[in-house]
Amino acid sequence: MTLPAVELAQPERLYIGGRWVAPRSDRRITVISPHTEEPCITVAEAVEADVDAAVAAARRAFDAGPWPRLSHAERADA
Repeated sequence: MTLPAVELAQPERLYIGGRWVAPRSDRRITVISPHTEEPCITVAEAVEADVDAAVAAARRAFDAGPWPRLSHAERADA
């Protein structure tokens, strides 16, 4: 059984704060298929500055977004 190649919208970028952004380095990660043990895609590697930006964006989204104002039932539905 041959699986199709993995496709990402923008494997050379990182999705942070609701948008695709350029990573802060040119480092890449080769993802290996657990099924075939063959490389299936190469993606951008997030370095510490990218992770910090993602955490800050997540904090802003939580604080300013609708999540903290949702009821428990609404959160469960989500």
